[in-house]
Amino acid sequence: MYKSRCMTLDDLRANNCSESGIETNFNFSKLDIVQDDPPRDFDRERLEAVQISPQRIKLKLGKLEPHSFKFTYRPAKHYPLDLYYLMDLTWSMKDDRDTLVNMGDQLAKALANLTENYRLGFGSFIDKPIMPFMQTEAHRQANPCISEREVCEPTYGFRHRLQITKNTDKFVEKLKTSNVSANLDNLEGGLDALM
Repeated sequence: MYKSRCMTLDDLRANNCSESGIETNFNFSKLDIVQDDPPRDFDRERLEAVQISPQRIKLKLGKLEPHSFKFTYRPAKHYPLDLYYLMDLTWSMKDDRDTLVNMGDQLAKALANLTENYRLGFGSFIDKPIMPFMQTEAHRQANPCISEREVCEPTYGFRHRLQITKNTDKFVEKLKTSNVSANLDNLEGGLDALM
């Protein structure tokens, strides 16, 4: 008579199956730590920080059997951080630009608290320079802020204004010299600028 290999544990034992040949889902889980380097800060020689331990594990799980393991995380000091600030420079954001200009040094200090190895870049966007996103009369193309009795830049999609740099003074200077502009609709071209 043919016996199924998939039986209950009691049935397998009753049919004289050897214990070493019986595989069950009980105590099936196995965790092997493959790589567990201690936390390490970033340095220019190794170029790799270790922030999480263990780094690699091999886990074998039985069906419906949960398994827990512990890991630790420690932020690495001096980890590289590049911050590219993409700013909406439409007329409604003028006060936000002014705030960022005034906070430029504070931004640098806040980044220095995270890491000594940071750099800043800067770009801006307005909207597509076509209808229906802007007015097409020649005098409004030259100065979209004419209705505010102000002079501003012509509308543009995106402008890359500052390469990634360690020079925070240059970052603040580029912010100060970046003028606002205007567009017709409330939704600006942020997605286009990101692309």
